[in-house]
Amino acid sequence: MEGKNKRRKNKKRGTIHHFQELEKNGCKSLDMENFKQVVKKCMAPHKTSDEQIEKLFMKIDCTATGRIQWDEFCTYMQLEYAEQDVSSARLKELTFSLPAVIEERSHGEPVLRIYSLFDNTLVMTQEDGVISFWSPQLKLKRSKMVFEKPVNKKFKWATDFTVMTHYNKLILGTGDREIQLYEMSNFEPYCQISGLEAIPLKLDYCCTDPDECMILYGDDQGCVNILLLSSVGELLRTWKKLPKAENLPSIGIENAVLSPNVTYIRWKVHGDWVTQLHYYDSIKAVISTSNHEPTALVIGCTVGTTNVEQQMKKIKDRGKDSKARKGQVIPRIPPKRADGDQTVFQVYKGVKTFAFCKKNNLIVTGGMDRIIRMWNPYMSGRPTGMLRSHTAPVCYLSISAEDAKIFSISTDNTIKIWDIVDQTCLFTACSKTSGIKGELTACHYTPGTRSLCVAADTLALLHLRLRYMANSFEFEGLRASSAVIQKFN
Repeated sequence: MEGKNKRRKNKKRGTIHHFQELEKNGCKSLDMENFKQVVKKCMAPHKTSDEQIEKLFMKIDCTATGRIQWDEFCTYMQLEYAEQDVSSARLKELTFSLPAVIEERSHGEPVLRIYSLFDNTLVMTQEDGVISFWSPQLKLKRSKMVFEKPVNKKFKWATDFTVMTHYNKLILGTGDREIQLYEMSNFEPYCQISGLEAIPLKLDYCCTDPDECMILYGDDQGCVNILLLSSVGELLRTWKKLPKAENLPSIGIENAVLSPNVTYIRWKVHGDWVTQLHYYDSIKAVISTSNHEPTALVIGCTVGTTNVEQQMKKIKDRGKDSKARKGQVIPRIPPKRADGDQTVFQVYKGVKTFAFCKKNNLIVTGGMDRIIRMWNPYMSGRPTGMLRSHTAPVCYLSISAEDAKIFSISTDNTIKIWDIVDQTCLFTACSKTSGIKGELTACHYTPGTRSLCVAADTLALLHLRLRYMANSFEFEGLRASSAVIQKFN
């Protein structure tokens, strides 16, 4: 590399020398013929045709004076280098390997969600309560039905799940208005919080401090619910010792909030049920979505104040006083956040799915109108871009920050890759080419393995790869320009 740079410097000096010699002779600029001679000397022993040099000359001579100066030449080369850097990056086009790796699954209820652990193991949960672990290559490791078969009662069904990574627990929401915790190691039931105000449709978890965390869920009443837990290890062990209900140690939500280590916050946010929810510690806010157009996407605080640290301290101080806790009552009508505590995005036909990227300061939304909208999180007035190409509702979005790409899937199982900068579609795979059949119920992109897992009638795995396109330019002269640039530098 050092020798290569040295040769480039020598060639550059040679180019400068040719121009300096001409200037000493009173020639401040070059016409076409003199430029040909200089280029051929610099390119020796490589041959360059007159036609290529003439095309290069005409590009530099943008004012058509018939002569070019040294500063014009340098400016053109600098701009050309910058453009070539961009072009070379675009030559590496991302695609998914086709067809997808297909893995049959035992026919049961739909997969609700796919989650990847730190070692890229995939965790899936079905509506009927079957939890399964899969290798990154989509090989089944283990699975178990965690719901007991009821006697003279209707079947229980799951709504969503997430992973309490720091405590090795799996959090499961149910249609019976419960949040259940299971041991990750053996799927054994641990405890549950019952008697929730509404059905928890979408779950999330975040560790906020050592032995402190948040469990969040969006419900069928359009509310965002937040459980702030402290001394979590001790709290869970206490709940584990409670009397069992349906083989699970159980505590009602109204009793749970009496603990000095539990704070429950419930915000009325949307005019319809919550379609997706996630807490982002990088912006200290919850992003939630619904199909309700006026409140399609909302970015909001957790504790309802712009001064989060001060409010959290007050809550914790109140929590230490158990007598004060006994007076706490969950309001039947949940309050709304103050206008200053949330940013509301209105989207036509609502939002079914979204993705957020802090690095690119970008939110993308998709839904029933088949348009992917790009938003600045701090500007809710209008999207910064609109990606149109899907012919069915968009049901999944993911952003790859390292590749500056957006992955999208629609309900007709069409998969697309988009460039964030150009806002163009780079890749499309329909159901026929990918091999994905049936109704799509869950998707997940794993950055660690650069693969997309899709659950439909079967499980499908698509690996991301770089496709190096042929280095063909729109005009032949660019090849000559490229060669000259390399020689001159």
